[in-house]
Amino acid sequence: MLSKPDFIQKSIMVIHSYDVKNIRFHNENILVEDDAKIKNQASLHKLFAIFLIGEATISTQLIRKLQNFGVALVLLRKNLEVVSVIGGGLNGNILLREKQYQNFRDENLAVAMSKICITNKIQNQELLLAKIRQKNEILNKTTNKLHSLAGSASVCENSKQLLGIEWNAAKYFFHEYYREMDWMGRYPRTKIDKNNLLLDMGYTFLFHFLEALLLLYGFDIYEGFYHRRFYQRKSLVCDIEEPFRAIIDEAMRKSFNLGQIKDSDFGFANGQYFLKWEAIKNILKFFPKPFWRIEKPFMIIFMDFIDTFWIQKSTNSLFIFFRKMLIISYDIANDKIRTKFSKFLTKYWRRIQYSVYEIQNSDRLLSVIQAEIEGIFEPQFSPADTVLIVPISLADEKKIIKYGYGANDDLDFLFIE
Repeated sequence: MLSKPDFIQKSIMVIHSYDVKNIRFHNENILVEDDAKIKNQASLHKLFAIFLIGEATISTQLIRKLQNFGVALVLLRKNLEVVSVIGGGLNGNILLREKQYQNFRDENLAVAMSKICITNKIQNQELLLAKIRQKNEILNKTTNKLHSLAGSASVCENSKQLLGIEWNAAKYFFHEYYREMDWMGRYPRTKIDKNNLLLDMGYTFLFHFLEALLLLYGFDIYEGFYHRRFYQRKSLVCDIEEPFRAIIDEAMRKSFNLGQIKDSDFGFANGQYFLKWEAIKNILKFFPKPFWRIEKPFMIIFMDFIDTFWIQKSTNSLFIFFRKMLIISYDIANDKIRTKFSKFLTKYWRRIQYSVYEIQNSDRLLSVIQAEIEGIFEPQFSPADTVLIVPISLADEKKIIKYGYGANDDLDFLFIE
């Protein structure tokens, strides 16, 4: 079983089998090579899992070495479907599973968690609409409808009401968000048009990624709190996926705007669209990239999810994704410290300028980042070094957290909304 520090302090290494020739160990490091050229490497002490995608031959030596370091090996098909999870102690956490069964069958707690989950999903959809630059009256009305539906979801009394609210929100969101992409409607698993095919693929990638993480911690993925038990339905994965679907929604619109997917990438047979193999290889590189990137923020949110029923913590902090953001800016004189600080921030989201990072935020994530800065980096700062952390939210006050020289600077900041 993985501990909380494992999830927060360690990382996942992702290996595409078609992109590498050899995986070997050197001392306590794992090296990924292509024609004797090292493409990736990591210390085994800093990994909690390796995701191996596609067809590959693995040795018992590899498995033993990973087991010795407590690193789980997750084998996935090309569509990221989980084939097997080797290691990680997934079956040993009987206490966690007992608590899971006890709490998820408590109707009041299950409804409370479902409301937070779906409310955040709708809020994420609302924020994606708000990010569209070219505003118009229809877009503004749709955004307001989603805001109203999120409010209704937060106070509804049962799962049936919640399902109706979720369905209405999805209808409004898809129609407006993909208006420029000749949107015909959402028809899951039908492949009747290119948009539905791509969304199905993206959601499937996300589903399997979350499934692997839940298995690594030791959950029973068939016991959920919102999607109820049904034969072979991985209900808990369905539940956890809902707030994170916005990642795929945004990635698909971005791929359309950047021309990453072309009409020539598709074929058509027996009344259904399909992607040609070369296009699938391309999609495997850029479509899952957003949720490899949200590994750390997801882990923090995942910890809040566990605490909700493990120690009866309030559900109010669950699934806060997209709603909050951190902008972190730094000016560090020492080259080595500046490089390490940049790599540290990269674990949590993305660089938007040379020394400015955007990070999806939750209260726990902010506390983790602060603890690492104060424990590792701040003692090494020179008197002139500065780190600024700016939490941004639809509701939060504009409060700036300062370290180093910047802590003494009382200069006002101008926020333009």
